[in-house]
Amino acid sequence: AGTYGTAGQGSYAAANASLDALAQHRRSLGLPAVSMGWGAWADDGMAAALSATDLARLARTGIGELDPAAGLAAFDAALALDLPHVVPMVLDTQALAARGDDVPHLMRGLVRQAGRRAAQAGAAAAGATAGRLAGLAPEQQEEFLLDLVRREVAAALNYAGAES
Repeated sequence: AGTYGTAGQGSYAAANASLDALAQHRRSLGLPAVSMGWGAWADDGMAAALSATDLARLARTGIGELDPAAGLAAFDAALALDLPHVVPMVLDTQALAARGDDVPHLMRGLVRQAGRRAAQAGAAAAGATAGRLAGLAPEQQEEFLLDLVRREVAAALNYAGAES
């Protein structure tokens, strides 16, 4: 959470970032330390307590579930590195690409082309929205925008529709 950033994890992210900084500080003093920014573990850990909605939201971020055997192998590999901070996690680059221009900056190099195409499509959609607004009476503009915001919020929260 401190490296990648996930919705609703502000306090958890701050605590993780503090441990990452502590590991870096200890390493700068020649002391041993490694901080591992784990992704979600399949069938175990904190992810096991997440609701279906939370799991769907996590999947849309591009964070995949880490198989326990792969996680243990990643742990061994991370200890062999001479780094204060590593991020053993499964990334779903297709889910990242599906986010279009909403790919986190840290991950943009993994889906650069898809991000550009989505940005162009987003600009075209914004122009179309502005054109539709211009053709509406003022009272219709407010209704149109409210509906647009409700649909976007519903999609972001994984609701069935804007009515939810």
